[in-house]
Amino acid sequence: MTTKFLLISAANFSKLLSSLVFIKVSASNLGPEGIGLIGHFISFVSLIFAFSGGGISNGIITLTSKNKNDETLLQDLSDNFQSISLFCSLFISLLIFIFSKNISLLLFKSEEYFWSINILASAVLFFSYINFYQSFLNGLLKTYDFSLIQIFGNFLSIIISIILINSYGFNGVLIAFIFGFLSLIFPILIHYCYRKPVIFRKISLKKDILGSSFKYSFIFLMGALSVPLIEFIIREIIIRILGYADAGYWQAVNRISVAHFSFYVSFFTFYLLPRLKEVSREAQIKLLYLEYFKLILPIFVILSSGFYYFSNFFIPILLSDKFLFIADFLPYQFFGDFMKVIAYSLGMVAVSRALIWYILPLELIQFFLLICITTLFISNDASLVSVYRAYSISYVLYSFLMLIIFTKLIKK
Repeated sequence: MTTKFLLISAANFSKLLSSLVFIKVSASNLGPEGIGLIGHFISFVSLIFAFSGGGISNGIITLTSKNKNDETLLQDLSDNFQSISLFCSLFISLLIFIFSKNISLLLFKSEEYFWSINILASAVLFFSYINFYQSFLNGLLKTYDFSLIQIFGNFLSIIISIILINSYGFNGVLIAFIFGFLSLIFPILIHYCYRKPVIFRKISLKKDILGSSFKYSFIFLMGALSVPLIEFIIREIIIRILGYADAGYWQAVNRISVAHFSFYVSFFTFYLLPRLKEVSREAQIKLLYLEYFKLILPIFVILSSGFYYFSNFFIPILLSDKFLFIADFLPYQFFGDFMKVIAYSLGMVAVSRALIWYILPLELIQFFLLICITTLFISNDASLVSVYRAYSISYVLYSFLMLIIFTKLIKK
């Protein structure tokens, strides 16, 4: 457990570092208003990456984990997963190409940046294979291989991002963010050449595998859709009421939060979820969560507290002096993130059992909580702090709801 924890920690740290470097170089070159302008693009690219291969990552992890000792069935699963990813990515890519100018107008209020949307469309096929390959390795519990791919890819992303953004400014930021996802394809190809953990034998689309994949992945897709959509709506509210500068401040805090939160997402997706497949009794589940929270929550408290207390030091390093204004918002953001980590972790029980009719209403509740409370708060007090207060309160309520659901599920 300790070795796996250290490997996942190293991979997550490289991902965190990659995100922070991107934020820093972007903020230094663009300032608050520029960061506000690219926010919708960032949410859209994140959404496309998640959906690129049909959004079946959780299905791949689950089915591969359950059948990792049956080589014949595993090859059959692999063929089907890759076929789904191929067709879905080609379809999504075609749609993005066709509507590139419309998408640019939606994201930037201008058709000028349609070329960046076309670059994204060209990357979708690679996105889908990255999602498939990483999920397959995680299903096989190849922690060492997965971690090395993450570390190599993230450090490559850091180098390319610095070069692109410093050389091309706003346009470089757009390309660099796409490359941040795309960079993993290079270590994946190297790994494939040496290890060949999976091969593509033939096109195959079996109904039972398709059904099972989307059954587990429907839950993931709801989350993958709701998060960027929530960000888009809240950012649009801020732009309309407070302007692009405040949207930039919010985006900067949000990117720090996303970078920080992604550290924990990897743990409960790639560490907690596969192990929940192996336990079923209430006592076993409680013990697993006890060990998990004893590792995760102290790390969260130490990192977030340290960042806040030394924010006057860290903010100029991670962003620029222009963003020192955001220090007052960090306690609200980090407290909300803390409750969010707890809520999402508890929700993994429902995800591991593919309980769609639990997760679907919960995702909708999360969506409406954040949008409604944010709208209510900012309507009563048109200031940025209202948005962060709404965020904290929303996830306090959501985490209590998840605790009730968790307690009920583990008794079944």
